[in-house]
Amino acid sequence: MALPHQSRLFFFFTLVFLLGFTRSQTLIHPFNHTDTELAIEDMRSKSYYGFAMLLRMLNGTSMPIQELTFLMPEDKELSASFIEADRIEEFLLSHAIPMALYFSDMSHFPTGSILPSGISNKMMRIHNINLIDKTWHLISHGREKPRIV
Repeated sequence: MALPHQSRLFFFFTLVFLLGFTRSQTLIHPFNHTDTELAIEDMRSKSYYGFAMLLRMLNGTSMPIQELTFLMPEDKELSASFIEADRIEEFLLSHAIPMALYFSDMSHFPTGSILPSGISNKMMRIHNINLIDKTWHLISHGREKPRIV
């Protein structure tokens, strides 16, 4: 069954990791493979095959265990991106918000809102949060760097 057009245009949000912070520092652990596999299956069920493949490629690596909300580009836009093999983790984190958010949470952000990304020195500017046209840009050191999403 085909997904509604609006659903395919919308950024798909998913919770991938469990909260794993101490008060003083972030602990580094291997991926929680159960949560990762569930997230990958959910991504695939929504036709985000390319993003699911990138996440699967990180199998066996270490990242901070934390709750992340991924803002995933559709496969067509993702296929136009140049991603170096040693930069996959950075790419995924640059498309993540370091907290669990649902669509209803995101719908309250006005156009132009700046949100943290999974990379500490980069922010995301959210544009056109509505049911028809959604785009966003990454902001780094006060300079806008457009991303296809």
